[in-house]
Amino acid sequence: MDDVQRTVANRIKTFRKKAGMSQTELAERCNVSKSMISKIESNKATVHLDMLMNIAKALGISLFDLLEQSALITKRRATIVRERERKQLVTGVPGKSGYTYYRMAGSTDIDTFLMVVGKESIAAKRFVTHNGHEFLYVVEGSVRLQFRDEEYTLYQGDTAFFQATQEHTIIPASGDSAQLIVIFFQW
Repeated sequence: MDDVQRTVANRIKTFRKKAGMSQTELAERCNVSKSMISKIESNKATVHLDMLMNIAKALGISLFDLLEQSALITKRRATIVRERERKQLVTGVPGKSGYTYYRMAGSTDIDTFLMVVGKESIAAKRFVTHNGHEFLYVVEGSVRLQFRDEEYTLYQGDTAFFQATQEHTIIPASGDSAQLIVIFFQW
């Protein structure tokens, strides 16, 4: 996992420089300190998915572009991600946050992940916000989609769509893990 985080840190720096942006400018656009951007780029800070989304938006790229090495080289007609090639992205502390994301296809406005929500997420419960909208499809198991003042239980086959600027969290509805397709829209 350190290799993935190191690669993402290097890509953030590469895309920032390609955009002609300083660490200070990127920090201002992401509403964080310059030292945080410096720590992220030098792989000295763990970056949560919501922060990666803010960084990608500030850089004018998709989250998928930030996570996919080929995006630095060329643009193709279609992005194909084979199951065996799907890379894992852990947010938070590996093994403790309870959230694991597997990259799927994406574009400038849409990013798609297979998300596994583990029982650890119940204890690590963390409300997040990010720009855009979020679509969820429960592939396996059941989850509780929680906002500060509302909660919904979603079962296999259920979907949800909401404005992601609202504080929200997703945890398993039972003690078992669940799998979801998560689509982030930046429009």
